[in-house]
Amino acid sequence: MKIFITDRFTILNICLIGLFALFLSIHAPYAAQSAQTPDSDALIRSVSTHRRVVALTFEGDTSCKDLDSILDALEERQMTATFFLSSQWIAAYPDAAWKLVNSGQELAPLLCADTIASEQEMLSLLNESEQALRYITAPPLLVRIDSEDAANRWNAFFRKARRKEIGWDCDSFDRYGLSGKEIEERIQKNVKNGSILRFTIGSPHGAEALPHILDNLLNDGYTIQPVSLLITQ
Repeated sequence: MKIFITDRFTILNICLIGLFALFLSIHAPYAAQSAQTPDSDALIRSVSTHRRVVALTFEGDTSCKDLDSILDALEERQMTATFFLSSQWIAAYPDAAWKLVNSGQELAPLLCADTIASEQEMLSLLNESEQALRYITAPPLLVRIDSEDAANRWNAFFRKARRKEIGWDCDSFDRYGLSGKEIEERIQKNVKNGSILRFTIGSPHGAEALPHILDNLLNDGYTIQPVSLLITQ
């Protein structure tokens, strides 16, 4: 029988190497995942990714004009978008809300928070908006405020409420009366991997521009996803 004698320093080194290897096996996958997912403490305007993928979002607050045209463009290309809807919009256009649900689109609350002054008021508005959605679907834990200034102000509140606050980095400006061609050119210029695109239901020319924008994105190799899927990349 052979007897191996190992000094205590060698044993210590072996133990340290083993512990370091264990640390890497636990934390390296998490680090790789974190590099691809948005910071949970921040307003999410886009996602850092090397993949050709974007999220398409629409806001519904005062009009449902052209919703059928928007859905036709999405369904013809088998795409799912995220529709941020105010409780007032859902109450005014319940049939349109159900149409969105039945077409498989993702729905989340849109909050108009310019006049909100306290956390209690914001909590009431959030509960009201999510309750309106729960009558027709199970909303994801996403929320959007329609003003970027207000969104930045309320970020800490939504973090405590365990909601993902969704902004945008590629705004169509369709609600400002741009022509269809101007909207198309604006998106083409500003879109990038991981972008969140912003459109408005009932804008003057947004629905007109949408089919061309979607085809341009597809031709450029982009995949269009709902927000909840994009932010888990």
